[in-house]
Amino acid sequence: MGGTSGRKAQMKTSGLAAYVQTSEMVRAVLARDPGNAFGIWELGQSVRSYLDGVEARDERKEYEGSTMDSKEMLGWGIWPEASYFNHSCNPNVVKKRIARNLVFITTSVVQEGDELCIAYVDCDEIQTTEIDEFAAGEKRRELLRKWWFFGCACSRCSFVGGKMGEE
Repeated sequence: MGGTSGRKAQMKTSGLAAYVQTSEMVRAVLARDPGNAFGIWELGQSVRSYLDGVEARDERKEYEGSTMDSKEMLGWGIWPEASYFNHSCNPNVVKKRIARNLVFITTSVVQEGDELCIAYVDCDEIQTTEIDEFAAGEKRRELLRKWWFFGCACSRCSFVGGKMGEE
């Protein structure tokens, strides 16, 4: 028979149970890949750049009114080296997609031994949509808890507008 006996199945399950004893452990296991993956987004500007080179009026008309400024997620990718970057709302590294490459560029002078951090959320976009820095910090922490399962304690979130950020 091709089945597994009840005893063997129970042993396999109990082995897995060692890794998922609490809801936090289950989240940690489930978040391993998505938490270290990067979204691959269509660049709205690329459509506009394409249109600049299109001379045939009919072809140009076909693309006008399309998603020139919107971004559509095309998928996910995992770059193992990139998964080592931790999060900060004051990142010293930004990620850029250039063609099919994901490139990481420092935004300030980095000393030997400094931790290299990227922002997991779009801090600039959140900042422009919120009334003040405190509200923006709350929004950033809310997104990080929802999608990456941690509360941010970076320097920007820990001290906001003279108030300590609460976790």
